[in-house]
Amino acid sequence: MAAAAPQLNKEQAKQLLDEAFAIIDTPDNRNTLKDAVLKAVDENPDDEMKQQFAKTQLLTPLVQGMVAPVYEKFGFNVQTSMMAIMQIQMHSMGDEDMTNKIKKLMMGLQGKFEVFENM
Repeated sequence: MAAAAPQLNKEQAKQLLDEAFAIIDTPDNRNTLKDAVLKAVDENPDDEMKQQFAKTQLLTPLVQGMVAPVYEKFGFNVQTSMMAIMQIQMHSMGDEDMTNKIKKLMMGLQGKFEVFENM
């Protein structure tokens, strides 16, 4: 049986979010993710639904790979990473900085990287 995901307090959730955000927001990583979005669009030029599916298929493992060391630092892995995200979202309620970062990360996973340009 798999071990239960660790529980984050608000400070840990904020630290995990800040560290993950800093990794994703590096120019090299943003370019890697943008290239994946362009590939998804190029491969499905006339079908927006297929583009979105392709973006998800390409971006999710890229982002997971980029932030895996941060998740591991807090006791999570690829299988439990969604539990970390849910806890971060819960702790972000009422915290404007955390809320903005989690929204930007979620938009980035959808291939909407213009949110990173206006930081």
